[in-house]
Amino acid sequence: MKLLAALATASALAAGQAQAGPLFDSFRANCVATQAKLEAVQAQAKTGGWMPMPQALLDQASRQFKPKAAEGWIKTDPQAMNMLLWAKAEVPGAAQIGDMRFCAVASMPPDGAAASEMKAWAAVPERKDFGGSDATAYVFVADPAGHKPLPEKVSDRAAKDFFANPLATLAMTQTSPQMTMLGVFMPDK
Repeated sequence: MKLLAALATASALAAGQAQAGPLFDSFRANCVATQAKLEAVQAQAKTGGWMPMPQALLDQASRQFKPKAAEGWIKTDPQAMNMLLWAKAEVPGAAQIGDMRFCAVASMPPDGAAASEMKAWAAVPERKDFGGSDATAYVFVADPAGHKPLPEKVSDRAAKDFFANPLATLAMTQTSPQMTMLGVFMPDK
């Protein structure tokens, strides 16, 4: 009987550890699964019950990226106000790469587990040279055998070549006392 109880407890703990938080789940469904492609993000927003973001909020949320195009949605639940943002923009601090598709989700108040879930999912070293000074970035090719990181020291040309790969990914987190944001840049190919 004690063995059965121990197994049940271990199974419950393992299930809890494997389950991602709501913001990271939203990131995977709305940004990763859609490959940050506008039509797929729009469809996901519609089926997920997201409402169009007011233009003033969209302008404020996207100003850091100076997008060529942007769309946004909001969704509230008893615990948080959530935002979903899509844009076509340059990576902050990495204009040499060119325009990329960007998709992000954000939560107010912050989701304390989201940054560590992003780090575990990316499974490559953190980068501070992409995404702006207040972001933590993970740069990799999403290979089926596992994420392959961008080498630490690369020329602008090598970075541009790296992002020519349609599976290249720049995932990033930004956390403040008011909000957590998870985003992904993917080549606009």
